[in-house]
Amino acid sequence: MRTFTSSLIVLSAQISDTTITGTAIDGDTAINFTVAASEVNQRLFIPEAQLVVTGKFRLAKELATIGAWISKVIAVVSIPAPVEAIAVNVQSIPAEVIDVESAPIEPVKLTAAQKRATTIAAKKASAQSEDMLVAC
Repeated sequence: MRTFTSSLIVLSAQISDTTITGTAIDGDTAINFTVAASEVNQRLFIPEAQLVVTGKFRLAKELATIGAWISKVIAVVSIPAPVEAIAVNVQSIPAEVIDVESAPIEPVKLTAAQKRATTIAAKKASAQSEDMLVAC
């Protein structure tokens, strides 16, 4: 019997009249899947959804790929939230924020203690990198 149970992540899905076909991944195995195009399946089989499914499989022609007819969704691990577009009113943004390139950039001034700590850290990193060199 060629049945399987798998936790897969949907990579792509195309909906036709009666079926949903697409690609998914389970670990390091690619899965070309087909599932009935019910209303529930259309909402579940979207890119980035992680589902635990069961069905029948066949070996595909591509290396490390199987073809699968998914008969049942056992669990929904995660479904991506729909992304809403955020409208930005440019007129409400101050001109200083929009024109960032014209603002002068002042160098950071270090204190004597910060300069000493930087020098010590640089010398320590240099010594460690010399210790890691291996003669070939």
